[in-house]
Amino acid sequence: EYAFYQSNAASVYISDKATNIGQYAFYGSNIISVTIPSTVETIGNSAFRNCKKLKKVTIGANVTSIGKQAFYGCKSLKTVTVKSKSVKKVGSKAFKGIHKKASIKVPKAKLKAYKKLFKKGGVSKSVKIKK
Repeated sequence: EYAFYQSNAASVYISDKATNIGQYAFYGSNIISVTIPSTVETIGNSAFRNCKKLKKVTIGANVTSIGKQAFYGCKSLKTVTVKSKSVKKVGSKAFKGIHKKASIKVPKAKLKAYKKLFKKGGVSKSVKIKK
């Protein structure tokens, strides 16, 4: 928790030994892109909130839960790739305030279910959720 809170680091390597990303871990930091490894299962509340320079996120294959406001206010976030086929929970406002022309790429078999799940997570109508 609070590991890189308001950090000026532009890029961050998340160890493949990490199993979760804690609350506020990167809140308000200057990271530009992040790849969440397949060892991570949960992304905590507000983990990347207000990372205004964040443009690209890859969510690893074993993530099951994305916390409330996890990517809230990431206004430059245009590319999200979800590799996990087992996301069960996307918290409220998790993706509220991301770039209005953003695209979220999800596994083909999960397109319908994830569209519903991500809309609950605050994805605006202008954001494309595709396979």
